[in-house]
Amino acid sequence: MTPTPVRTPSEEEIRRAHLTEFQAWLKQHRGLEFGNYEALWGWSVHDLEGFWDAVRLFFDVPMHGTWPCVLDAPQMMRARWFPGAQLNYAEQIFRHRSSERPALIAGGEDGHLDAIICRTRRGNVLRGGGCLFCFLS
Repeated sequence: MTPTPVRTPSEEEIRRAHLTEFQAWLKQHRGLEFGNYEALWGWSVHDLEGFWDAVRLFFDVPMHGTWPCVLDAPQMMRARWFPGAQLNYAEQIFRHRSSERPALIAGGEDGHLDAIICRTRRGNVLRGGGCLFCFLS
């Protein structure tokens, strides 16, 4: 028995979804087409390297260095993704900064959320005590 979805997105929501954009990108750049979500999911779990490399390229994740492979061991407890690559978290966090969207959202145990928006042309980032702080000038 197939469970009934809690909610079905509208055609407009489907058209604008990142998943729809990703499928179009896969068709254009990799020649891959999937008839439905289940087929895409099947590919994502059977071709881990192909899927995750495509996700990296589609989202234009800025990685530095060189890596000989996407996944060096298929066993999840030993898996190393993109071995040799370096990812700068601050670069990733702030690369799409704007005055309209938060750069960071901090949540407390009480459920209260605080958003930090970088309104300046360039925010200053400081690491300290395992935390990342954004100072706006």
